[in-house]
Amino acid sequence: MEQFSEARPVCRFASALTRAVPRHLWVAISAWISRAVVAVVSLAAIRILLQSLGTDQYSVFAILSGLTGWFFLADLGTGFAAQNFISERRAKNEPYSDFIAAGTILSLALMTIAAALIFLAAPVASRFLFAQYVDLSLTQKRDLFLIVGLFSSVVALAGFVNKVWYARQLGFLANVAPAIGPVIGFILIKLVAASAVPDKLYWSCVAFFAPPAILMMIAAATLLPSISRQSFTTIWQDIKLILRRGRGHWLFAVLAAITLKIDYIVMSQSLSGRDIVSYNIASMIFTSIFFIYAAMLAALWPSCAEAIATDRWHEIGGYLRRYIALGILLISLGLGLIWLFGVYFVIRVWTDTFGMILQSISAMKIFLIAVPIEAGIAVALQILFVRRFGTIGIPAALIVAYLCTVSWIMPVTLYRKHQAAIKPSAANASAVEADQVTAFSS
Repeated sequence: MEQFSEARPVCRFASALTRAVPRHLWVAISAWISRAVVAVVSLAAIRILLQSLGTDQYSVFAILSGLTGWFFLADLGTGFAAQNFISERRAKNEPYSDFIAAGTILSLALMTIAAALIFLAAPVASRFLFAQYVDLSLTQKRDLFLIVGLFSSVVALAGFVNKVWYARQLGFLANVAPAIGPVIGFILIKLVAASAVPDKLYWSCVAFFAPPAILMMIAAATLLPSISRQSFTTIWQDIKLILRRGRGHWLFAVLAAITLKIDYIVMSQSLSGRDIVSYNIASMIFTSIFFIYAAMLAALWPSCAEAIATDRWHEIGGYLRRYIALGILLISLGLGLIWLFGVYFVIRVWTDTFGMILQSISAMKIFLIAVPIEAGIAVALQILFVRRFGTIGIPAALIVAYLCTVSWIMPVTLYRKHQAAIKPSAANASAVEADQVTAFSS
């Protein structure tokens, strides 16, 4: 009995802690652990791959890894659009299973289309990207592009299940597969490195990119039963709604890819394999830190969507103050390594936080205006700077592009939307509401 009585305070403390900490923060904590595992495994994999493949072939692997962001565009923005619909329905206590069914069918259709397009693009794209690697045959280049492209598009489209989990405030489930996949991939890479297979670059790509895709497919299969519970008419109407709202998210993703994912394409045409490897390692260090913050934003997204849907704008101000400060602190831990990358990711913390809140309410118009300008500046300066300054020109160009555009446009846009939301009730606002508005504006 004494043991039970001693255990009760512990249980009460655990229960109180669970209630005191917001759900999205628990999701973020699980995501931090997941991303920490991924970061450690990814950095450890670099050493094994460099020893197994050598500098030149590892630079090919790095270029292929840098292309995954382009393959993720295969979902046409439908994942985020469906997630926002589900969050809005949840906030209003309305059923949302029809959007899960519609998103699942849409993902299957887009997966088929993406596979066909990748097969068509592979010969030309691989020849362009790997022109300097004369030791690789055209067939090898094509096969490498196909492997990475197909597995990455599967992750993007089967990853719709992650959006469903996040929208249902079950984001901790969405953090399991991203941690398990790279761990399995790391083990397989070690086996490939220790083996006597003739084409280690090809099999290393299979080992690294296949596990996340397979795990996502297994997870996405759990959504299939939702299809049978909905009528064709309802699903078709929801598909049209998702595609219509997804256009803005997809155009933003395309423009973001032009800004942020053009680096390896530029380097493949301008820099040697050794320089590409140096950039990849430096980028991996800060990307690993930034992933922790990105995981927190992903967990916070549905909370922002629900808060704005129910006019709880004062909560948004609190989110901005807390999470931007925390993100800058995380990035600052790595400033001593390469200060330019540190500055760039600090700017990303600021901008991406405001951007996430705007995306959570599908306010995409400003992205479609500002991001093309940012992309134009970033691409032009990357081409110019990389020839003049080498690898350091990439982050320098991105810093200039962000400071000239979205780093100030996003906060101004969110502030204006907040002001527009409170104007109708401003005349009758209570003293408490006025305090909330003042707190947010400050």
